[in-house]
Amino acid sequence: MEPLQALWHTAADNYGETRTAMKKGKTAFPAKSQATQAQDATGNPNTFLRAVPMQARAKQSVEDILHTAARLLDEVGLDGFNTNLLAERAGVRIRTVYRYFPDKYAVLMALAAGMMKQWDEWMDREFQKLADPNQDWETEQRRIIPLLLKNIRQPGGVSVLKAIAAIPQVMESDMLLLDRMSEKMSAALKQRGIKLPPARLHSVCKVSLLSVNSGVEVYFRLEETQRAQFLSELINMQIAYLRLYLD
Repeated sequence: MEPLQALWHTAADNYGETRTAMKKGKTAFPAKSQATQAQDATGNPNTFLRAVPMQARAKQSVEDILHTAARLLDEVGLDGFNTNLLAERAGVRIRTVYRYFPDKYAVLMALAAGMMKQWDEWMDREFQKLADPNQDWETEQRRIIPLLLKNIRQPGGVSVLKAIAAIPQVMESDMLLLDRMSEKMSAALKQRGIKLPPARLHSVCKVSLLSVNSGVEVYFRLEETQRAQFLSELINMQIAYLRLYLD
C-alpha cells in the first residue's frame, strides 16, 4: 500500500478504535500512565468520528473524504477549509460528510490521528535500534530527522502539522503522543545502559523529542534556501544533546 493511501486507512481505523474505546469507557491509547489517562478524560467527544463505516463502500467514502481533505487543506489553508467545500471537492453530498464527521475539526482530528499513529509506529522501530548498544546511535540520528521530514511532505502533512499547533483538541492529542513516545524512548535508553533517575530520564527524552518536533515546525516555515543549513544545525543540536548521556 502506498504511504498516502495508508494514511487514510490509518486515520479511519484509528477513529473507529477511538469511538469503540469511548463507548466502553476506555481510552483509545494503549499502555499509558494514570496521569495521561486523566488527561484523556478532558477530551471533547464531539471531535471524534460520528459513525464507524462498516461496509466497503462506506469505508471508501471516508477514505475519499480524508484524501480530498488533505489536498484541500494544502490548497486553502486552515482558515479556508470547511465542510461544504470539502463535500464539493470530494464529489459527495454534505450530509455524507456529516454522517461521519460532526464538523471540520473532526476531519482535521482524523487526519492528525492518522499521522500521529504513523509516527508512533515508525518511532517504535527507531527506538528498538536506539536500545541496541551495537547500533551507532549518531548515524541513526542523522538518518531519522530527514526521514521524518520526508514523511511529513506527503499531501496534507505540512498543513496537518500546522493544524496540530492551532487547534487545542489536536494539540492535546499531540502532547499525549509526546508523553507516550518519551516513555518509549526512556525504556530504550535504559535498555542501552543509561543510568539516570526515571523522572530525569523521562525529561531528557521529552526535551529531545520536543526539540526535534519544534525544529521540524520551524523548518517548514523557512524559505527553501534556508532549510538545508537549518536541518544540519538541528541534527547537530540533537546529537550534541544526546551525547551528554550516550557517550
